[in-house]
Amino acid sequence: PNVYGETPDPYIHLTRRGWEQAEWAGGHLSQILGEGELADTKIYVSSYVRARETVEGIRRGLARAKTKAEEAGLEIVSDPRLGEYDTCGGMLISEDRFWELNSIRGHNPYFFRWPNGESLADMDRRVRSFVRDEIFDPMHAGPHPPKTVVIVSHAYTSLLLMNTLLGPTPCVDTVATKDSLHNCEVLEMAYQPEGSPAPYLMTRRAFLDRTGHVSAAKVDAAWWTCFPDNLRHKGFTRISDVTRKEPPPPSG
Repeated sequence: PNVYGETPDPYIHLTRRGWEQAEWAGGHLSQILGEGELADTKIYVSSYVRARETVEGIRRGLARAKTKAEEAGLEIVSDPRLGEYDTCGGMLISEDRFWELNSIRGHNPYFFRWPNGESLADMDRRVRSFVRDEIFDPMHAGPHPPKTVVIVSHAYTSLLLMNTLLGPTPCVDTVATKDSLHNCEVLEMAYQPEGSPAPYLMTRRAFLDRTGHVSAAKVDAAWWTCFPDNLRHKGFTRISDVTRKEPPPPSG
């Protein structure tokens, strides 16, 4: 069924599977953070219902691995700039109308603006505003910036955040390929010293697959510059590049 025709996108809830993945992400986060680091961690979350539910699931996963005192001190901030790609302005949209507009969008995916919604260019500006105000400015001017920042957001938003923090991918249109990330995938980044090619470096990806198994991989400095071709070869997923069609890599 077309859920977007029944519930406006910002109000869609997590599925049962989504709750399971969120709780797993909380447990995974507890493994990333060192002893006592949770108190020096700040979580930013999209204002969408499913994102706020994801944070609640993360809290449950953290509570199983951390003391209640640590979990209680966690700072969580909702920020509307982390919302998903707005294709309907919070209104219902029929399946036929959605696919009609999506086919038009395919001719110019970065600049096409959805009626009542936004373009990826609009979204890129709000994401960059968030990064400037909540990550870079506190890092350089704040009295005590958090040691770890966790961002709970959505697929397109995450790709644009990566485009800002890791440096631009060679083909900006590939950022419009939503299927390059998995539901509740955890992307771990590390801050790089000044003078580095990009502010951050991706170090690891992990997600809970549909069978309940954890798929994880370390990634190197070249991972993002090879995006999305690197994703195809690492076996995380296969995506359709909206600007150039290529045959799949040889098997074996």
